[in-house]
Amino acid sequence: MLITKMERIKKEFYRIDLDYEFAFALYSKEIKKFHLEEGIEIEESVAFTIEKEIVLKRAKKKAMLLLKHGDRTREELRKRLIEASFSASMAEQAITYVESYGYIDDNRYMENYIVFKKDGKSKKQIEMELIQKGIKKEEVTAYLEENEWDEGEVLRKLVEKRLQGKVPCEPKEMQKHYSYFLRKGYSYSLVRRVVEEYLEEIEIE
Repeated sequence: MLITKMERIKKEFYRIDLDYEFAFALYSKEIKKFHLEEGIEIEESVAFTIEKEIVLKRAKKKAMLLLKHGDRTREELRKRLIEASFSASMAEQAITYVESYGYIDDNRYMENYIVFKKDGKSKKQIEMELIQKGIKKEEVTAYLEENEWDEGEVLRKLVEKRLQGKVPCEPKEMQKHYSYFLRKGYSYSLVRRVVEEYLEEIEIE
């Protein structure tokens, strides 16, 4: 295997490409230990040893550290590991490792996220956020359909907070409020009903 590139990422830390593909990143002392230089050939066994004895251990440790700071989806963890200069292969192996101990579980993450967010966000907004975090759309949709809650109550709190007991006088002002609620993922029919009910209440008062 040919070392086709050695590029410094930061002080004493280098990205190494084998046969024109990113293989791993090592510190200077590790590079010296294995006598690595750009342009030389190394045995596959050497690359294997580096991956298993150094890089994979480091990737597992990094994965554990990332999870210590907060729960993450599988996809979020994969992206963070790749950003930390681990190859896709090393990232996947590290994820499989922490997954085997139950440290990551996308279904558990999804359920906890919905429970935590449902009192302040619409179903559509929660669904979009979970999909962005790497949860499959069909899984999110199925869970939301099976676990209903009253979006009207959530929207009511949002309307109260935004309007603050005031009746908008200008159509443009009202349209601005409607647009705000619609961007939050609520349907037009629900927004209209909740806003009208709220305005009727404050006018009576």
